[in-house]
Amino acid sequence: MAGKMQSSPAFLAREYHDFHRTSVARFVESVAPTVPAGATIVDAGAGEAWYEPLFAQARYIALDYAVGDSAWDYSKLDVVCDLHIVPLKTNSVPYVLCTQTLEHIQRPHVVLAELHRILLPGGTLFCSLPFIGDAHHQEPYDFFRYTRYAVDYLFTSSGFSEVTISPIGGYNTLLVSLLQKGLYRYAEKNVKRPWIIAAPMHLLQKFLFLLTRWANILAWKQDQKDHDRYRFAMGFTVIAKK
Repeated sequence: MAGKMQSSPAFLAREYHDFHRTSVARFVESVAPTVPAGATIVDAGAGEAWYEPLFAQARYIALDYAVGDSAWDYSKLDVVCDLHIVPLKTNSVPYVLCTQTLEHIQRPHVVLAELHRILLPGGTLFCSLPFIGDAHHQEPYDFFRYTRYAVDYLFTSSGFSEVTISPIGGYNTLLVSLLQKGLYRYAEKNVKRPWIIAAPMHLLQKFLFLLTRWANILAWKQDQKDHDRYRFAMGFTVIAKK
């Protein structure tokens, strides 16, 4: 986890500022080199196509329904579609990426079956799902959180094999992350305070953000020693084969 991501979009390189988002980005960065030059990878639920720069060697196809966040720029999408019905041929792509998307899907088992369908035999799905780490977001398109056992059931029942599930964070990183989210929430709700109050509060928030950033590094190191950290994971990453 040490060091900065050189190839990722700039906002993702802010080490430990948002542990959950950074961890998902690092997962994508770690699997990107396994996609051979010229191979096709479909990013299902691509949003603003943040991860396209990581797959410069490949043919990157961004799919999304383009309704999750009204503030987002969906202009980089290659295909606008409902992921319950993906407009790609059966057995047509070797790789699929699906990060932080299945919580926004009303029928995730249907979507996973679709992603399984479009994959070539032996193809790979890279996925991430939230557990405790995400508050309500992109409302009203926010439906599920997933335990480790729900993840295993969804993927195996959708036909995937060699399903490798890894927890994101643990008890300590969860605590620090919740504190960070609380600071963000407080800052958002107090932007209109008089400057004589807002100025010192802004400095205090900056100081606390700095503390939590370093606390995340220590928390992450502690969680690596915990073999049961999946119980308090912020989410899970998955690598699965067809």
